[in-house]
Amino acid sequence: MNSSTPPQSTLRRLLKRIEVPIDQDAHYKNDQWTNRDLIPMPPERRTYKIWSYFIYWCISGMCISAYTTGSTLLAFGLTPQQAIGAIVVGSLFVGLLSVACGWMGERHHIGFSVACRFTWGMRGSYFPIIVSTSTSIFFDGLQAYWGGQATTVTLGAIIPGLAHMNSTLAGGVLMTKDLIGMLTNDLVSEFSISSS
Repeated sequence: MNSSTPPQSTLRRLLKRIEVPIDQDAHYKNDQWTNRDLIPMPPERRTYKIWSYFIYWCISGMCISAYTTGSTLLAFGLTPQQAIGAIVVGSLFVGLLSVACGWMGERHHIGFSVACRFTWGMRGSYFPIIVSTSTSIFFDGLQAYWGGQATTVTLGAIIPGLAHMNSTLAGGVLMTKDLIGMLTNDLVSEFSISSS
């Protein structure tokens, strides 16, 4: 670096590092309104096939909240037959709603953030994106908590001393074994995501 070039700040280096890349034959520029992720998806980047969607929905159903739905309905007083019926009807409703909401993306090859601009305007579209992001953060926190609880039970079955650990942290608010389970779950999740 020569002396006439000012050093880049840490923030500028970080922003440059996370910037969306520009295609070589791009007819757009990177700004807050347009980038590679916001333009309609060109045919060569449309790699999802029918099995991709099938696998996505199967994996989406394999989360802790899906596992606990039946027992939650039973705890609210439904019979097993009523719980199964409620889950089937609810799943069909959610499936139809998802297809209806995804029609615009399938037809025009645009994402949620661009579709929001039709209804909310350019600046107003930030609101549904913030709502969606907040919901995702809440859901991820819930999954992390439940995953930590499941990991605590699993580790407790392997290491009986952990299952019977009664020490607490934060003035008795947090059980040490729950923190160990949650951190273990988060590390394993992070490792499995980063290795794929």
